[in-house]
Amino acid sequence: SSDVPDIVFFTYDFLKLGQINLLDPVSGHFFVFPRLISFVNLYFNSFDVNNLFYLQWVVISITIFMMYLILKQTDKKLLWTLIPISAFLYCPLASSNYFIPAMLAWQLPTLSITAMIYFLNKKTNPKNISFSISLAIFSTLSTVIGIIGWIPGLIINQKKKWFIFWIFSMIIFGIFYISIIPNGENELHPELLISYEGYAFIATFLSTPFRLKYDFLMVIVGSLSLFLSAYCLYYFVKIEKNLRNVLPWFTFIFIAVVGAIVTAVGRIHLEDHIGNEPYYITISQLFQIGLLILISKILINTRKKPKRRILTSVLISIIIIQMLLLLPSYY
Repeated sequence: SSDVPDIVFFTYDFLKLGQINLLDPVSGHFFVFPRLISFVNLYFNSFDVNNLFYLQWVVISITIFMMYLILKQTDKKLLWTLIPISAFLYCPLASSNYFIPAMLAWQLPTLSITAMIYFLNKKTNPKNISFSISLAIFSTLSTVIGIIGWIPGLIINQKKKWFIFWIFSMIIFGIFYISIIPNGENELHPELLISYEGYAFIATFLSTPFRLKYDFLMVIVGSLSLFLSAYCLYYFVKIEKNLRNVLPWFTFIFIAVVGAIVTAVGRIHLEDHIGNEPYYITISQLFQIGLLILISKILINTRKKPKRRILTSVLISIIIIQMLLLLPSYY
């Protein structure tokens, strides 16, 4: 991967030239925190990247723990879903990839977003808001798609004054972020979103945890996932009328969709780039995990109602199919 030298050779340049520039962009990415982490490890560890591999597992494990805390906030009956959640997060395509240092740049935003959702959903106070803003900045300066780390504060903030403070912080940091991007650094094509190729890219992106043989199958799975998420929204708004309780999981879904759109704008025009790169899994899995929890929550609510046995069977089948589709990623 071209991202590996951008992170690892950063340390080499410091040793050789005595220069350090954390804000040196690469194709629009600012690898500030991955570079810092890699620098400390490589500088004091003779350029051995094995520690970075183990660090990936630490980051993933902390992410799972944060999701465990969110599950407790939602419904303790959902704790069994930690098993399929772990199957998604420990997917070998994302956690055992050959370009280990570069994967950190994608996994750190996932951890930041998950932690943000937990703290914002727990209680909106100065401490949690400040910490969440710090995590949003951490996410943004890890890789370009990390900008989606600002979304949780736009959805979960429970008080108007903290929502306004979040918007203000986002604007201030946004001005700074735009100011450090060199002119012509990235070629963007938002107009391509309004086309079949644009939709296919987004649908494929959302289904990247599932490695299917044919591209059209990825589009179909992504489309079905979007349909199911729309049904879940209808269920919790119109039928259950308790959207607030499951809002964190809809936030995961929305974040993944925005991540797909952001990626499509900057990558859809590239040859043979259809949205199925393995490193996209770190973001797209948030959609599938959110969908898994929402379906499981509906299952808990309907399983004791005789008139909805068919729906219960369908929901169980969807969860089983999710796990079956995940199997190809493990070999």
